Amino acid sequence: MQKTIFEISKLDCPSEENLIRMKLDEISSIANLDFDIPNRKLTVFHNGEIYQIEKSINELNLGGKKSQLKKLSKPILKNILTNENYFGLFLELTLLFLLLK
Repeated sequence: MQKTIFEISKLDCPSEENLIRMKLDEISSIANLDFDIPNRKLTVFHNGEIYQIEKSINELNLGGKKSQLKKLSKPILKNILTNENYFGLFLELTLLFLLLK
């Protein structure tokens, strides 16, 4: 698993986020996208080469520039990275805590 951070100068609002999500949706090597709109950054968690991801971002003409690439030592599961699963994880941990009490 790799983590690549892009600085996207024209990432101003959720409409650009949706545009990027639609463009990158077809790339199966992407595990998760994390948008930081106030700081105009996109963090992509992916497997394999970054070439297709970088090419797709550049095709949108939003001023995307790769700023950092890091190989992660442990694989990160896609379902744990998504925000909607944090609530489920919280409930499971709470239940476990109550059972152990």
